[in-house]
Amino acid sequence: MHFPIMPKIKENKNIIFIFIPALITFCLILIPTFKYQWPLSWDIFYHIHISQLYLENGLIFFDDLTYAPYGRPIFYPPLFHFLLISLKEIFGWTLFDSARYIQPVLGSLTILSFSFVAYRMYNATTGFLTGIFVMFTTFFSRMIIPIPETMALILLPLLAYFYYISLENNKLFPALLAGILLGMVLLTHLLSSSIIILIILIYTIIIGLIQKEPVLKQFLVLLATSMAIAAVWYLPLILSYGFSFKSPPAQGIELFKYLTLFGIVPLIFSFIGSFYASKRRKKQDLLILVWTIAILLFSLAHFIGIPVLSERILNFAVFPLMLLAALGIQCITVEGDKRPAYILMALIIIFGFSFGYSTVNSASPFIKPSDFELSKWFKDNGDKESLVVSYNYELDPLIVSISRQPVSAGGYAPGMLRGLNILKYLQGDFNRDDIRQDQAGYIILPRGVAEPPYSRLVYLNKNYKVFELEKN
Repeated sequence: MHFPIMPKIKENKNIIFIFIPALITFCLILIPTFKYQWPLSWDIFYHIHISQLYLENGLIFFDDLTYAPYGRPIFYPPLFHFLLISLKEIFGWTLFDSARYIQPVLGSLTILSFSFVAYRMYNATTGFLTGIFVMFTTFFSRMIIPIPETMALILLPLLAYFYYISLENNKLFPALLAGILLGMVLLTHLLSSSIIILIILIYTIIIGLIQKEPVLKQFLVLLATSMAIAAVWYLPLILSYGFSFKSPPAQGIELFKYLTLFGIVPLIFSFIGSFYASKRRKKQDLLILVWTIAILLFSLAHFIGIPVLSERILNFAVFPLMLLAALGIQCITVEGDKRPAYILMALIIIFGFSFGYSTVNSASPFIKPSDFELSKWFKDNGDKESLVVSYNYELDPLIVSISRQPVSAGGYAPGMLRGLNILKYLQGDFNRDDIRQDQAGYIILPRGVAEPPYSRLVYLNKNYKVFELEKN
């Protein structure tokens, strides 16, 4: 077996192959979609709440139902919420069903985007294998949930591809298309847009300064177009409320966990593919290498004291790493014989499908029956004015999205400006003046906990107790 320094990746024009991983993904995600009546993930309940706010009030920039009694500006970009609203209005679904039904669509489009761009940059075999390799990663479980990040992941490879084409052909129109897509990403998911801007900036510097090729016009077109689109939402928000983002606590990971996150097999072949790309050094190779190296180094920043959410950041390395793995497997020959590579491809397809099936089969909604019963009680019996204080912050997005009852937290903590002192209510260290001033109405506690002062038990289920607070 040998790995040629400059292997010839055969042109494969059979484009039908690139649709197979996406089709497999679509069929796999149908399993949890129809198995459960709720969408997957906890995050989606916050996004459903924001979508409902837009339905009730039009395009607004303030949310008075979460982090009550103070409320907070809506710092989360709106494009994903508009998608949920559009599906509800077009098909007559509830927002919860809209989120559930787009699970297979978003997941399969993410894989198709990965496969298509890999195909356009290299060949159909690369596109096909890129999509299959994604199923080896633990990040596949995140791509099947209906959240803005998944929607952004569809756009990122296409955005990067159009920008690469604009530099490759010295044309401005592809840069314009890339700018439109970047504007859409800015209106969808902030972390995704920050990551891709960093990658494009580094890539532009390398092509411009090191390879001495014209890049300024293309970069300015991309930047101006994206900023003009993003300004439609960000400008009125910032003029009204400024902008704030509180970074969540850093979560670094050990180096060995990279093996479990990306899979040992894809990582081995990605090293081979990286060697090939670094020797060839065409513009598409440089883009993929920059993308990979930048994300991997960024994810390691916690080792030098920079707080980062390593695992979340590494999600954006899946596309370039799996593409490199797809290149790597095509570099393998045994005495000029490509049959070992074909056997490996067959095994990868089998194992990829197996891992993908295992992932979707183990996926389940965050909300449990007792959570829904609790939220339903507030929908039927809550006063819709006074806030709910819960011992478990994860209940808040469920309650507010289902019942429209104000809550003391509510999800998406980075967008919080001011919060209630919840601890005093959970410890019983409050009085009637606190209740009136904070507009507190209910306390949720686990079963087995003593009744707080100035309250009466109004609801009880398997896991929770609800106490209504006395205001007078």
